[in-house]
Amino acid sequence: MDTPIVFILDDERSVRESLLALVQGNGMDARAFATVADFSQGVAVGQAGCLLCDINLVGANGLDLLETLAKSHPHLAVIIMTGHADVPAAVRAMKAGATDFIEKPFSEEALMASLVKALAISAEKTKLLNERSEIELRRAGLTSREREILDLLAQGHPNKIIAYKLDISPRTVEVHRAHIFEKMKAHNVSDVVRMVIMLET
Repeated sequence: MDTPIVFILDDERSVRESLLALVQGNGMDARAFATVADFSQGVAVGQAGCLLCDINLVGANGLDLLETLAKSHPHLAVIIMTGHADVPAAVRAMKAGATDFIEKPFSEEALMASLVKALAISAEKTKLLNERSEIELRRAGLTSREREILDLLAQGHPNKIIAYKLDISPRTVEVHRAHIFEKMKAHNVSDVVRMVIMLET
């Protein structure tokens, strides 16, 4: 897994440099950007970490960016910074998936606590996304018939009902089921159900 990075996005140079020094001084890998375009070019797909983003950027809005990151960079956690209290903006930020909404000026302790929380959330998101990708690869290795049976197993149907629905023998279902368990690396039906639910969420 890549080392998590704290990305700082603020169009004020003095703020960027101050935050960069503060985050790096606390032992975290950090990079700073002045524009959304620079940030977009500087962050790799699948990169774990946190984006510390000002709500008001030149030619852009931090909240708009937050709402697009959920799809383009789902591994990242996001902290929105603002220079003034704005309850509607805070509500929108949290609904869009921000891990925190902090008002400038903030203390070093408050910022670091927020970053530690955000990086923990990113690590968990990365773990789940990687697991989902692995399960998708396993499912892609199933035959079309095995995928049909997998879906019916996940719906809770016993072998006899699956056999009836697919017009095949229960023994054939058993053989396919064994292959499914092996390919999906499942120990039981509960594993299968959990994997299918993960793929559907």
